[in-house]
Amino acid sequence: MRTVEFETDLSKRGSLDIPPAVAAELPIPAHARVILILGEDEDDQDWRLLTSQQFLRSYTDEDAIYDDYDKHRGG
Repeated sequence: MRTVEFETDLSKRGSLDIPPAVAAELPIPAHARVILILGEDEDDQDWRLLTSQQFLRSYTDEDAIYDDYDKHRGG
C-alpha cells in the first residue's frame, strides 16, 4: 500500500480538497483509504503536558537502574 500525506482544511461542504501537486501524482481511478488526524485542542495539549510532568516528577535516581535493563538481560 502506498501512502500520500498532505494537509488540508475541513470545510462545511463535506469534502476534502487535495492539493493540485498531490492530485497530479495519484493514479485515477483508484480506491483509497482515508484517515483523518485532527489537531489537538488546547485542553488536550494541557492535559498531555500535565500528565508527563506528573509522571516525571515521581522518577527518582534509583529508577535509573532500569534504563539499561535490556543491555544486562541475558538473551
